Amino acid sequence: MLVLTHSSIQTFRDCHKHYYFAYDQCLKPKKPSWALIDGSNVHLALETYYGSNAPQNAVEGQPDAKEGHINGIITVLETLYSKETAFEEEERDLHCAMAVGLFKGYATIYPPTEFEEYIPEVKFQIDVEHPNLTDKKFVLCGKTDAKIKQNGKPYLFETKTTSTWSVNDYLARLELNDQPDTYLYSFNKLGYPALGVLYNVLIKPKHERNRFETSEKFHKRLQKAIMDDAKNEPEKRKYFRRERIYRSPAELDKWHTELLQVAEDMGKYYPYKNPARCADHKGCEFRKMCEGLENDRFYIGQTFTVKEKAHEEV
Repeated sequence: MLVLTHSSIQTFRDCHKHYYFAYDQCLKPKKPSWALIDGSNVHLALETYYGSNAPQNAVEGQPDAKEGHINGIITVLETLYSKETAFEEEERDLHCAMAVGLFKGYATIYPPTEFEEYIPEVKFQIDVEHPNLTDKKFVLCGKTDAKIKQNGKPYLFETKTTSTWSVNDYLARLELNDQPDTYLYSFNKLGYPALGVLYNVLIKPKHERNRFETSEKFHKRLQKAIMDDAKNEPEKRKYFRRERIYRSPAELDKWHTELLQVAEDMGKYYPYKNPARCADHKGCEFRKMCEGLENDRFYIGQTFTVKEKAHEEV
């Protein structure tokens, strides 16, 4: 049966050939990207920060408890980065300093008790009827970072760690993205009437080390810039932004119609490439194999590994 997630839909829309390699052939790079590593580590840090072990009265009554909670999470982050042995030590240390700085700045702004309810890593799966598919239906599934309640109102909570140059452009693209549609549509079907998605955006700083600066001094300068930014008013912050995205019932109905068409296309597609996306960002990881510059079998063995399941995100 056809299985769809937000990531697979987005990949299919971007490039059918990329979708073929990633979801039909179940390939992924042996060496993960820093974008994936940083996002995963920061996500784990925030999940622990809001988790059941968070000191409930740390803000007013026990500041030492909050500090101990934060220091424990920093130790976990440092351990995680130390295990990334596929990269040079200097590179690992830089990304660790950035992640620790972002987490400390985040904890300065947002208390661990800001939500009345925080349920992390909530998976969803629904069957969607489709008369034109062989099975007459497909599966739509995924995983949201958390279900939360803030001021008594239910939301879905998503954290994005990005190196974007323009946070306003990033937020504008986020508003147009169909991830909120996927999540709100699915959770509404499952009986969880979330009002919207609260996006938590952490922007990685773009400081560069000067030639007269040691790594240690550079990391301290980077972290100081993050902490100084955390003290600014919300609209003036460069590294920390939040955005609530809503979808009306009419918008979700329209998205349902589009979803049915995408599912039908995915059920009978031809894996042609979209050259316009080949050089996006840092380039497609499948580009050499797609262009026939490497022997497929050798290239898969050396550069890629086969995923245990097509949709590792759920």
